[in-house]
Amino acid sequence: MPEQAEVGQNYSEAIASRIRIQLALRARTYGSQHARESSHEQPNRRLASEESEGAKAVFGQGGNRCPSEHHSDPDTEQGLSPVSYARMTMDNVSGHEEGSMSAVSMTRDEREEFLAGLHVGVIAIGRTGLPPLTVPIWYDYQPGGEVIILTSSKSTKGLLLKEAGNFSLCAQTEEPPYRYVTVEGTVTGARPADRESDTRPMARRYLGIKGGDAYTDSTPHSPDETVYSMRPERWYTVDYSKLY
Repeated sequence: MPEQAEVGQNYSEAIASRIRIQLALRARTYGSQHARESSHEQPNRRLASEESEGAKAVFGQGGNRCPSEHHSDPDTEQGLSPVSYARMTMDNVSGHEEGSMSAVSMTRDEREEFLAGLHVGVIAIGRTGLPPLTVPIWYDYQPGGEVIILTSSKSTKGLLLKEAGNFSLCAQTEEPPYRYVTVEGTVTGARPADRESDTRPMARRYLGIKGGDAYTDSTPHSPDETVYSMRPERWYTVDYSKLY
């Protein structure tokens, strides 16, 4: 256990060091470029403009954090001071929306392949007056398609899905280098689940043919079992293996 803890600590320190170096280089490069382009402006006016535009890019017009997929490419950023740009870049390293660029982001093909892999998902569904319900769940996904989950329409998840009409799902690795994909979207369909075409394939996906068949055959089929589908509308991805 002490050796595993030391390895994990060293891995985390290595990631933090790499990110700090990248942020420093990006801030320095962008700062030089911005200084050349804005040298004709008055210093006070330039500083106010930079901070105003930086706040809008990171937090939105109203001040709430609302990152845009168009505000994360260093080659297209305009009006950001080096400090504001560094802050925004750190936010993108921690997690980002579809279309953003960072050192650890996944490509479209990479994220879809990862989500299609075998992971126990974590679903989050909004609740009125309470924090979101967040629980592990089996799911299925094919690249370019929809996220599929099975649950009873009378379960807590089913009732909340009917009320909220949307959900988030996260899939991640448990060992370094850590990776995750989170998707958000609206429920696009809800239909009764078929034992053979829905329940058995899902069980086989997670338990193998023998285990999946044993699970399906030993579990009474409920008429309330429902297939819910969601087409991902927003993606958040991180792949720390890209730092090495």
